[in-house]
Amino acid sequence: MRCVFFGTPHFAVEILKDLWAHSVNIVAVVTKPDQPQGRSLKLHPSPVKHFLIENRIETTLFQPEKASDLTFIEQIKALKPDVFVVVGYGEILKKELLEIPSKAPINIHTSLLPAYRGAAPIQRAMMAKEKVMGITIMRMNPQMDAGQILLQKQFDVIFSEIFDQVEQKMIQLAQEGIKEVLSNLDYYQAHSKEQDIKKISRAPKIEVEDCLIDSTQTALTIQRQVMALSLKPGAFIECEFGGQIKRIKILRAELSSKNVLHSTIQSVDKELIMGCKDSSLQILSLQLEGKGVMQAKDFLNGYQNFLPIQIRTS
Repeated sequence: MRCVFFGTPHFAVEILKDLWAHSVNIVAVVTKPDQPQGRSLKLHPSPVKHFLIENRIETTLFQPEKASDLTFIEQIKALKPDVFVVVGYGEILKKELLEIPSKAPINIHTSLLPAYRGAAPIQRAMMAKEKVMGITIMRMNPQMDAGQILLQKQFDVIFSEIFDQVEQKMIQLAQEGIKEVLSNLDYYQAHSKEQDIKKISRAPKIEVEDCLIDSTQTALTIQRQVMALSLKPGAFIECEFGGQIKRIKILRAELSSKNVLHSTIQSVDKELIMGCKDSSLQILSLQLEGKGVMQAKDFLNGYQNFLPIQIRTS
């Protein structure tokens, strides 16, 4: 089976790596163009392209500005692919492209569709306090995340895990799932099912305002926000710190039974405690503006005199 792989981020690298390890016939890889980064705006390859270079993998590589480019579409047609495997490519693929593979264009999405269609399904599901999460493998159509479901796999959420740990579980399920689908594609296509439009929810990309902690919310709401956005971009509070208004990122936290005034951060029994609407959180790790990540105990050792902290509220 001839496969063209579309992908850009780290998540896609892990799927691509696993497909190659299991001898899937990948005839070409498509990723986004190199992007300027840093102060010098030097061009950097996508994680997928970087993986190919680092491992000296010889394959046909495409980096179109737009996947709707007619020249690019003709180049893909010439490869006569049986399937596309699309993982976080970064662009909605048009009908003309999706009609090329003889069997199916397949996408891996990190939610249990039709819930959490969009760019940030893992973060949004964590922030919504979901207790079960998973991946969907679907046959693509021109609408975003709206294709027929071929396979879904799920797991129970552990609230002490940050985004990276949850994403790693998604990667493992996606690796297992895509191999199952590719090895028996006719069966999965024959048993595919439409998404229930009554159960659609959205997962828009994370903006700065999504990262600002509202300390008047419940402890659980804030804890899920913290864990979903850790380590990057990071949920943060705004407060007066050292005579200036600063942002402090809260990177790990757990529910606490300690009582402190809401919208304050205080030291209680050698623990760093944030008061919330209904109860409190124990802060486990954090990052001061312009500083590195530190554990709460190190913060208490170095910044005890700055406590208590009054969190700004809107």
